Amino acid sequence: SCALLTLLLLPSLLREPGKGKGAEGGPPKAKVIMVNSKLHQMCTGFNFENPNFDGKGTYNSKKAYAQSKLAQILFTNHLRAKLVSHFETREKKGSSVGGSAGAPIDLLVLHPGNVTTDVVRTLPWAVRKAYGFFMPLFLLSPEEGARSTLFTATESEAAGAKGELPGTSERHYYFNSNCEPVLPSEESRDVAQAEKIWRWTLDQLRDPYLDGVTDKQLKALTAA
Repeated sequence: SCALLTLLLLPSLLREPGKGKGAEGGPPKAKVIMVNSKLHQMCTGFNFENPNFDGKGTYNSKKAYAQSKLAQILFTNHLRAKLVSHFETREKKGSSVGGSAGAPIDLLVLHPGNVTTDVVRTLPWAVRKAYGFFMPLFLLSPEEGARSTLFTATESEAAGAKGELPGTSERHYYFNSNCEPVLPSEESRDVAQAEKIWRWTLDQLRDPYLDGVTDKQLKALTAA
């Protein structure tokens, strides 16, 4: 759903760059913020053969959750790369959007932290009471859990803060619950897997969602 919403919003985001100051004094850009989880690290690879865990005894909630978060990062990484490539090509041809250098959208991913929420509302009364008493001692409050989301969404310098892999030029736009740029898992940085998850996602969305798209830029970005 986050992939579909992002793709459907892209034409509007590309037409209307963000307002205010951009990162490092650059032009303002629109932002797409993906709320992820550090549990993506539990997934060592997307199961393309059985992505929905069909079949008796194959489903595991933690594995399914971790896989969905890994897929989200991979999809976002590939979309970011495609946008950069697309607009670099346009600029070389003398065309740009809103006067912006490079892609006029920043795509950022974050882990909000382990937050006390109403997730246990359907569990037995005793469990809810125990959760309400003990968990606040170890988990973030909802206000604290909103920090990284608000930071990436509102702070102009967030897009300029990148988690870097020591000894390389490899950078990643992933933030922890303390609003610090960090490296996501090695699997989430796999360029080949990112392209594969991108193509797989588009295959799931084309009919009925993307086949009727008329926006030229979106059609170009989602072309096979």
